[in-house]
Amino acid sequence: MKARILWLDEDKSFVLVSHRQRLEIDGYDVDRAYSLSDCLYYLGEGNYDLFILDVIVPVSEHEEQRFPREKTQNGKLSGLVFYEMFQNVFEEKHTEVMVYTIRDDKEVREAFVKAGLEPELYVIKQEVADTAEFVEKVRKILKAKRNGYGEKPDQGGGRVRG
Repeated sequence: MKARILWLDEDKSFVLVSHRQRLEIDGYDVDRAYSLSDCLYYLGEGNYDLFILDVIVPVSEHEEQRFPREKTQNGKLSGLVFYEMFQNVFEEKHTEVMVYTIRDDKEVREAFVKAGLEPELYVIKQEVADTAEFVEKVRKILKAKRNGYGEKPDQGGGRVRG
């Protein structure tokens, strides 16, 4: 079964297009969302194994009105706010989340980790810019997810996120 990936990023650069094409060549099913409305459409259509987002989420003027004024600015929503708002959806659908961003900002990384993101899933574009490296990172994340990534046994014998 092909792994499904939903990627939310307004960046249409050659590098990201190349990453997507390589993922598809390697057998992944990749849907690309360039705005919040695209993303919500795809999330409503099915389940994904991996969701990739940037620290900035593009929103339309209409969508911007749905969020508190301090959460949006110039058609942008904080990726952290988006992550926190939809975290329960990702958990219910068993979707792993990876932040892939140009922002190498310790405070932003720590805020995502505090909100529940595994530290190794905050990925700096400059550190994994090569397409082969990026695809390998995605492959490792999906393999770890299949093998119970980030889970620890709880006291009652079930599983909890670690």
